[in-house]
Amino acid sequence: QLYTDLVRQGQLSLIDACLVGRAIEELDISDLLLAIDGTDKADLERVYTNLLNGSQNHLEAFNFHIDSLQ
Repeated sequence: QLYTDLVRQGQLSLIDACLVGRAIEELDISDLLLAIDGTDKADLERVYTNLLNGSQNHLEAFNFHIDSLQ
């Protein structure tokens, strides 16, 4: 249901698409932080951290575009 709702919202306008992208990255960051805290395996922690860094970069990009559209 979340997927369907986000797709529908993201189709309304460019800014809505960016807001959806931001929301997805925020969810991903939260999930990745929990995953990092929940493991003691160095290889998994490294993968999760790399994904976290990517999501943080994406979040920054979405915020930049949202600010430029307002």
